[in-house]
Amino acid sequence: VISSVTSEEPDPTGKHCGHRPLPHEETPGAAPPSPRAPLPAVAGRGGLAPRSSSRSPRKARPGPAVPLPAETVLTDQGSGRWRLVRLLEESGCGLMYEGAVGSGDVKDGKIYNEQNFFQRAAKAGTVQKWKKWHSVPLLGIPNCVGFGLHADSYRFLVFSDLGRTLQSVLNDGLHLLREKAAFQIVVRLLDCLEYIHENEYVHGDITAENIYLNPADLTQVTLAGYCYAFRYCPGGKHVAQREGSRTPHEGTIEFISLDSHKGAGPSRRSDLESLGYCLLKWLCGFLPWSDELDKVETVVEKKEK
Repeated sequence: VISSVTSEEPDPTGKHCGHRPLPHEETPGAAPPSPRAPLPAVAGRGGLAPRSSSRSPRKARPGPAVPLPAETVLTDQGSGRWRLVRLLEESGCGLMYEGAVGSGDVKDGKIYNEQNFFQRAAKAGTVQKWKKWHSVPLLGIPNCVGFGLHADSYRFLVFSDLGRTLQSVLNDGLHLLREKAAFQIVVRLLDCLEYIHENEYVHGDITAENIYLNPADLTQVTLAGYCYAFRYCPGGKHVAQREGSRTPHEGTIEFISLDSHKGAGPSRRSDLESLGYCLLKWLCGFLPWSDELDKVETVVEKKEK
């Protein structure tokens, strides 16, 4: 947990609230002025001028601390680096964050993995050639029109307008799809997966939040979100399945495959398994483990059944 607080400047006199004697107080035997008496004035050019004081103006009290965004990295006095995960508490004393040890170098994070996918397997020319070869008029692979690195720290990708997420459509209704609509979406997604798999990759994180619909034409379905894309067949050689070779439970817990839960590299089977979970959720509104997503082991046990 990382706490961020504001600090106040100490008074240079060493006292929080000091009192400097006025001139009449410096003269022995002088009587203090009456509280009702007007302030003395001195003559000067242009009339009377108020008496000047050598007292410096009191510094304004600092305002409340401004919250820092998540993923901000702080460096302590020992050069340790701490990443802010989320804001836990905000009070008059300061801010309390959940923190983690982190390098802060996000340019080689998940979005870098997504960039690699588009550079290797989803160039516009490659997509068009595949569509022509398979006689597919529409293929829901996003068109990446640009990418770059901002301030040598933040990597970004730029896509053509993808439309609206399927999850937002579900949220507007009863979290259900009609069978015909659900099956039409699945057919479009199968085309996407066929393309991805033929180009040595698996998606790794199929969810309604990564599926986009064109509001003007709901038959146009786009599969986005390639942060967890995995190159399962580099150079035509399938990667050996080995549990524990990767970080377990990567992706959206509710829909990822058992291979992903166990830390094995996802395969083509993994994508189809995830798509099956999604289809059941769209048709039924819930999965047997939807209410226990905070208990990962329980989710795995129910998926194995």
